[in-house]
Amino acid sequence: MSARSYSLRHRLDVVAGVLLLAVAGAGITGLQDTVRQREAAIYLRALHEEERTVSAAALLVISDSESAATEVRSLLQDAERRLGTLLGGGALDLDGTPLMVGPGRGARLAAHLQRARDWIAATGTQVDLRPQELAARLREVQAHLQAAARAADRDAMAERVRAGWIQLVMILLATGCFLLGVAWLRRLVTTPLHRMADMIEEMLRTGRLIKLPVGARNELGIVSEGFNRLTVQAEEQKRRLREHIVELQRVNMELDQLAHVKDDFLMTINHQLRTPLTSVVEGIELVREEVGDSLSAGQREIMVTMDDNARRLAQLVDSMLDLQMLQSGRRPLSRRAASVQPVLQRVLATWQPVAEQRIIRLTAGALPEVYADPGAVGEVLDHLLRNALRHGPKGSVVDIQAQVSGEEVTVTVRDYGPGLTPEQLDKLFQPFVHVHTPDAPGRDGSGLGLAFCRQIVERHRGRIAAEVPPDGGLAVRFTLPVATPGFLFREACEQAQETAEQGHFGVLLVDTSGPAGERVHQHLRANTHHGDAFVALEDGCLAIVAATDAAGFEAMQRRLRQVLEQAEVSCAMGAAHSARAGAAPEALRAAAQAALAGGRARIAAGGSGDRRT
Repeated sequence: MSARSYSLRHRLDVVAGVLLLAVAGAGITGLQDTVRQREAAIYLRALHEEERTVSAAALLVISDSESAATEVRSLLQDAERRLGTLLGGGALDLDGTPLMVGPGRGARLAAHLQRARDWIAATGTQVDLRPQELAARLREVQAHLQAAARAADRDAMAERVRAGWIQLVMILLATGCFLLGVAWLRRLVTTPLHRMADMIEEMLRTGRLIKLPVGARNELGIVSEGFNRLTVQAEEQKRRLREHIVELQRVNMELDQLAHVKDDFLMTINHQLRTPLTSVVEGIELVREEVGDSLSAGQREIMVTMDDNARRLAQLVDSMLDLQMLQSGRRPLSRRAASVQPVLQRVLATWQPVAEQRIIRLTAGALPEVYADPGAVGEVLDHLLRNALRHGPKGSVVDIQAQVSGEEVTVTVRDYGPGLTPEQLDKLFQPFVHVHTPDAPGRDGSGLGLAFCRQIVERHRGRIAAEVPPDGGLAVRFTLPVATPGFLFREACEQAQETAEQGHFGVLLVDTSGPAGERVHQHLRANTHHGDAFVALEDGCLAIVAATDAAGFEAMQRRLRQVLEQAEVSCAMGAAHSARAGAAPEALRAAAQAALAGGRARIAAGGSGDRRT
């Protein structure tokens, strides 16, 4: 790697220095011009003052008073002295204000000043002349002073013109330096930066890494070299990432194969065990019924033990099969808006007779409908009650509580047994993990019941957790979503996104708030696909969620419009598709509502109510 060079910074410093010198030169020239103009103004003021002094002396001569000669001599002496100061320079007192002036500035001005001084000196020695002669001499002096003033004014004007030209030259020089510096910087900085920006844009557009050209050995070259090194490193990282992706894909394929092997193995074992276990259970039952009292007490105990173990094994096989079907998605859930009260009553009626001296206490007020599979929720309650009855001591109470918490219904099953430690709570919902205390009653179990419950609850978009209350026992709490229109709409969008190709789906809002709303609903349901979801929203609109691409969604809208036109039903529609408005349900709903508002406005104006997205 070559040594770094910061020549561009030095060149910029040179350009800035030249511009600074040009500006400073123009400023100095302007300051000098101001000083010269001030001196010229002082000269003109002094000359006019001398002219007034001579005029005053002339008036005194004409007045012919007794003291005129003395006053004239005094005035002329003062004028001679001041003219000497103007010629040689020094401090000049004008109206009580001391002003410094330099020596006579031009030859013509100095000549006029010298003549005027000579005339004043000669006239001052001849004040006894006749008034007419003395006045003529004073007029001559006044003429020389006026000529000197004109000469001073011409010199000042010439000086200002000369200073203006100098300033103009300095401004032109600074402007030229600025333009040259701009052109130079454009060639050295702007053009390479534009080229680098274009190449970076090309990399962003194509995804290919391109090395930037390294021009001059300056700061831009350093940046280009650094970018190229980063490009090489990024290319190497991409290569390694591709290798990791390939390796991960291979590992994922192996894991998928192992998962399929495991699933197939478990399914095979379950099915292979179910038939012989059923035969064993039935055989033991037949033997016990046929032999009857001929068995001894020991044989009868052995038969009871065999029957219990066979039934436990059959129950374990059933639990494994149910859990495996849930995890693999082979067990569908028939979720719908349903009341949880009948499920709670059925579970209570089923388990109270077999509670073995335990009381099941149900506490549930008015509950809204939940979006759930009642049969699956009943299985969850069966598992939780079985565990609670198994671990609760005889004579204790098992509480079932159901209450509304926001947009969820929370169901809690609590026993008053020995409870669990925090470490055991962490493992409670893991499959094949049986946590218990050594002295707990009913400590035998498969360890699959709570894992099954967790799968069911999570597939309902709910949560399940366990805690040890302060007064002992164990409380298992799970939630079910309330079947609100907002939740049903979000659920329909998520299901459509999961089932659609590339996750594309559309939302069609139909205004069914009018008198023909029921007819519109019926026509739409009769002319849509079986997989399209219908959700009645709070604002009187019907939302149709269809898992399809943009073209299919447009075709569906046209078909539904034709159906409603043939039925002579008018209603406003608003549609939005995930390919345009995004996949978030809230964004799609907002876009469709905006389109629906436009459709309502057109219907109010007498036009068509449909709207294309």
